[in-house]
Amino acid sequence: MTELRDKPGLSRAPVIVGCGSIEWQWYCHLNPRIYSIDDYGFSSYLDSVTEEVLMRLLMKILIPAKQGDIAVADESMPAVLNAFIAAADPESSYFYLENGKRAAIFIFEEKRQDKLMAYNEKFFAKLDAAIWITPVLNHKELQKHL
Repeated sequence: MTELRDKPGLSRAPVIVGCGSIEWQWYCHLNPRIYSIDDYGFSSYLDSVTEEVLMRLLMKILIPAKQGDIAVADESMPAVLNAFIAAADPESSYFYLENGKRAAIFIFEEKRQDKLMAYNEKFFAKLDAAIWITPVLNHKELQKHL
């Protein structure tokens, strides 16, 4: 695994043990108040954090054409999308085509990781969707840490 702390200018960037996502490591570097770094440069979530921390996430779903056609015909696609939007309350939602497949991007904030499984399972079961989720920052948040 490439460690961000080995890169110039990021000598104290945390490394998440067991997590290979460079994006997640970068997010943790930009949000150090909830992570501690031990003498070896490894980080862990602070169990003593009492406030709930919102994390802004980008979720991309890609729905295969055949399953999408079935979901539109039996009206399960709008039901799944509306249920997700009601539960996650995304700040923005975009729908488009990607390589001939139906696609959507949602930007939302979440406090609890276990809710992601509930969101994902509906997209998997009803729409056979491929799902990508990654933490994101807006420009103002990024500027605070640069």
